[in-house]
Amino acid sequence: LQQRLAKSKIALPPMNSARLIFLLLIFAQCFFIRASTVLDLVNTEERFSSLNQQIDHFVRIKEILSNTTANLTLIAPTNDAYLSFDFVNLENKLKYFIIDGTYDLSSLPDGTLLETYSTEPSIKQQQRIRITSNSTGIFVGHSKISESAIQRDNGRVYPVQSAPDLPSLVSEELATKPTFSIFTSLLKKSSPAQDIDSAPRTLFAPTDEALSSTDDDLLNYLRSDQVSQSDLQLFLQYHVSPVLQYAENLNGSVQLPTLISSDSSVVVTNSSGNVSVNGVPISHPNLPTRNGVVHGISRYLFAPTLAQKLTLRQLLIARGYSRFVDALDSVGKGTLLDQTDANITIFVPPLSALDGVTDEALASSNLTVAQLLSYHLSDWSIVYTNSSYSQDFYPSQLRINGLAQRLNVTSNGDGSYCGGVKVTQSNVAGSNGVVHFLEGPLSVPPSLKDWLSSQPGFSQIKGLLNYTQVSFPSGNPFTLLLPVDSAFDSLPDYGKHLVSFNSSTKPLPQLLSAVAHHVLVDGALFSSNISSNGTYRTLNEDEVTFFFLNNGSDIYVNNSFGAGAKVIRRDVLVREGTVQVVDNVLIERSEFDNYLNETLAHLGLTTFSFALERVGLLSRLGSQGPFVVFAPTNSALESVDLSSVSQADLEKVLRYHIVEGATFDIDQFKDPVRLLPSILPVEALGGFAQQLRVARWGSWVTVNRNTTLNPHIAAANGVVYVIDGLISFPPNITTFLATHPNFTSVASLINDYDAMIKSYNSSITGGIPSLLQTLVHTRKLTGFLPTNEAWSNVPSDVQNYLLIEDDPQAFADLGHVILYHLDQEQDVTKSPKYSHEITGRIEIVELEGEVLVIEKSASTGSGSSYDGYDIVLNSDQARVVLPDNIVESGVVHGIDHVLLPPSFRFTLDKALKGMEARLFLAAVQKAKLGEMLTGDQNYTLFAPNDLAFIEVEELSQIIDSNTTISAAAQVRLSDLIKLHIVKGNVEKITPGEMYTPLLPNYVLIGGSDGRSIHMMNMSYYSSTKSMKPTPGKLAARGFFDDVKDEIDVEDDIEKDQQNSTNVDDVDDDKDYEEEEGDLTSTDEHNSTTSAFSFTNEGRILSTSRTRNGIIHEIDIIFVPDPVPAPRSYGWLIFIVAVIVLVTVGLIGYYFYRRRQTALSSESRLLD
Repeated sequence: LQQRLAKSKIALPPMNSARLIFLLLIFAQCFFIRASTVLDLVNTEERFSSLNQQIDHFVRIKEILSNTTANLTLIAPTNDAYLSFDFVNLENKLKYFIIDGTYDLSSLPDGTLLETYSTEPSIKQQQRIRITSNSTGIFVGHSKISESAIQRDNGRVYPVQSAPDLPSLVSEELATKPTFSIFTSLLKKSSPAQDIDSAPRTLFAPTDEALSSTDDDLLNYLRSDQVSQSDLQLFLQYHVSPVLQYAENLNGSVQLPTLISSDSSVVVTNSSGNVSVNGVPISHPNLPTRNGVVHGISRYLFAPTLAQKLTLRQLLIARGYSRFVDALDSVGKGTLLDQTDANITIFVPPLSALDGVTDEALASSNLTVAQLLSYHLSDWSIVYTNSSYSQDFYPSQLRINGLAQRLNVTSNGDGSYCGGVKVTQSNVAGSNGVVHFLEGPLSVPPSLKDWLSSQPGFSQIKGLLNYTQVSFPSGNPFTLLLPVDSAFDSLPDYGKHLVSFNSSTKPLPQLLSAVAHHVLVDGALFSSNISSNGTYRTLNEDEVTFFFLNNGSDIYVNNSFGAGAKVIRRDVLVREGTVQVVDNVLIERSEFDNYLNETLAHLGLTTFSFALERVGLLSRLGSQGPFVVFAPTNSALESVDLSSVSQADLEKVLRYHIVEGATFDIDQFKDPVRLLPSILPVEALGGFAQQLRVARWGSWVTVNRNTTLNPHIAAANGVVYVIDGLISFPPNITTFLATHPNFTSVASLINDYDAMIKSYNSSITGGIPSLLQTLVHTRKLTGFLPTNEAWSNVPSDVQNYLLIEDDPQAFADLGHVILYHLDQEQDVTKSPKYSHEITGRIEIVELEGEVLVIEKSASTGSGSSYDGYDIVLNSDQARVVLPDNIVESGVVHGIDHVLLPPSFRFTLDKALKGMEARLFLAAVQKAKLGEMLTGDQNYTLFAPNDLAFIEVEELSQIIDSNTTISAAAQVRLSDLIKLHIVKGNVEKITPGEMYTPLLPNYVLIGGSDGRSIHMMNMSYYSSTKSMKPTPGKLAARGFFDDVKDEIDVEDDIEKDQQNSTNVDDVDDDKDYEEEEGDLTSTDEHNSTTSAFSFTNEGRILSTSRTRNGIIHEIDIIFVPDPVPAPRSYGWLIFIVAVIVLVTVGLIGYYFYRRRQTALSSESRLLD
């Protein structure tokens, strides 16, 4: 009763007899009126009669539905639902209709699970039913709610047209969900139903979208028919946990074991309502099943026990190459695909390449299927890179006659290739190797014989090989240097005679040796493993050397004395090794018949040969050596009448064309310049041989500016180079400087110096020798001379100073600078300092006696390996940029900077001479401050240029005048100079920064543009006033009126006094017009100083840096303010004296009168 009253919210009134009777009536009503329950609704409504009949069989269900204190929700199937109802397990199904709790299903989130009264013993929990909401309505399980809820005292009733069925097992439930069809197919393929359908189970099922990717090798493998059952079960079991876990009652994270093992677990996390497993989002949570729950996930889970990478077998199966795997299995190579410790590479051809491949079909190529497949395998890990070009040769698993057949692996801008076959997909990694997929099958290299028979252009060498029957190395690969037919056509007569196998003049052993010289026995050589300057053995026990030119783009091979060839086709694979096609025939030294004298004759160089014979050198070329001979053509000598040349002079000319002790191959040297010693001794070089300068300019090679016309022609004792002209002797130093385009500035400098010498010689006893004459007669000369560019980089003030005429100091310094670049070798055992003879660090004493340090640098900065570009001077103050210019008496090296000798001190006074500030220098010297310009203390000068001084006629007269000025005037001039000098180095003017000059009470202020300077008198301003520059004219006038009197002695004294008075007036009035922001002077002053052009702001025109300071050239003169004249106080003193005298008189008169009065009083008293 109390509960009913509470529900009815009836408040009992205060008790009296009437109210007591009323209350008893209510009690009676409550006692006789019965509550309406869910069971009452089912019993009374005809549409639920079928449900009512089923409930009547089960007392427990009736008790649940009739319990007035219960809170429940009944899903009530109408009579129509029982037309297709399955009455098996009826009691449990009826309990599945009853939800524990009263719910408004329309307000529940989609996917909510609610506990029912149905129980599943296997999971030891109440079965749950899933509430689904979508656009078509609200569903309980699979049953759609047909109408709104009917409220009863113990719960709600939701009528449905179809009865909810109990959940199925996990496997059965998944089969009904099209979203998980792929995962269901994997379950069926692995037959793990007994594990999945055990209880309890939580299944994380990837959706079809998660498993439909065709680019995932693991999925492709799992979906294939060749998948291993163990791999598939590992994958599936990792998605199943034996612990029941619903999504809605998860807070934080929980670790669930999987069916693999308790150690192999997954982590389910609820982060702000977002539930995931191992970081994979759960997209379809809480699908109830009889034995657990299914959660749909958006990606599959990767089991740690399943290898992170597939094996090569699994990878090939996943990519659809099961047929290729079967082929490997059939020839016994399939085990490599499963070896976990292997690291092999497979080149996989398209499956169509396997069509018709049988041993019988391959018999014509002397191959089997096993050999062909082995050629697609390598024990090396081959990985393609993204480089613009790369090429390597790796051994395959194919062995023919014990030799591993190589794979030509190449990458370029068009893609990746193997053996010329394009790679469609590279670097597909497995756990035990890597796979590259090809556009077509690989072809096993042919034998050397088969390859030669299929190649045109090798008829000559094929004939030689057939004739000589050379025995190639067996058991080891070799390299064949194969000359093309044109190489034989270009041989000289003696070469053609040697390789002619139809002639009886050459026995077979010599020809056999010549052919064997082209067979290299140090293995298969490829362009990628050949060493530059590497030496390799030949079959005839000789050697050849490879050279790389043009940054490795050209490969040359020659023997030990110079005959060589260019590789024009590289890295041809044959079964025996490799073939390198060359453009010349390599013939070893012992096979030559001809010495140099005969070679010259074969070449038809008759004029040069006759000249050599005349002076006795031809016979030397026919017996001694080795030599390099630069031989002019007959046409080049037509214009030269050699018969008119004396034998001694002709011998000198011819000796200069011959180098002894070398077989130099110009085509192979890398350096742009190289010196070769001729056999011509020169007196000017102290008896040392004159050098030949060989220079290479692209494809052109010159010897002392003569162009070579052919590659070297080898002879038994040297080589011959045919040139297009007679080699001229090097010029003397004078001619060289006058004609070389890079040294005209130095030549002009020396000429200017010699011109100064001429002018000085007229006044100097004995005279000074000409520098040019000195250089011409200097033996073993080495010049490190600055180029035109180097001289142009010398600051203009230094240049101007050195070229000042009539200045002994500048003349002497110019001589020091020039001679500092010149050296004469005094050691009789040493030649001039050619670049190749400079090693390490050398200190030399130049012509002037000062030390110059020369050393080889670690880096050239020029991109060349040539020694001449490695030379630096005085710790990198200059670098050689034009090395080894041969002159008659030595060598000249062009350098990139002018060297200043250590004794040369470019001080402030010299800089002022070099700048247009010589009048300022004269003013400094006039003020006796010259020591500041030459001392060790650093100063910064703001030096007015000469134009600024010229505009001030009075000051120019004082400076240029020979008249000695007074001490006072000198002090004033000194003050003017000090106003322009700041102690220390001021490299750059900073806007607004103050600089303190040597003159007190003044500052110099940097202008806003950094290129101007302002002068200010600090004594004119108090701390409360703005700082305004002192007017230049006001300051200038007083100074020049005082100083000008030193030279203008005829000026009237009254005028001088008037000027002083004017200054006083100006100083007294201080006629500043502050309203206009400036200061002005009186008209009288303006008229007096109108000729002077002074201001308080100067523009910086140029800057010079010296050993002891900085000079900034400015366009005006700063002038200090004048010292005011002493004032006259005479009248004031007179007035004060008068006042004092009058005061004293009055005081005396006053006391006098008092005395007289006193005496009168005393007299009257006496009277």
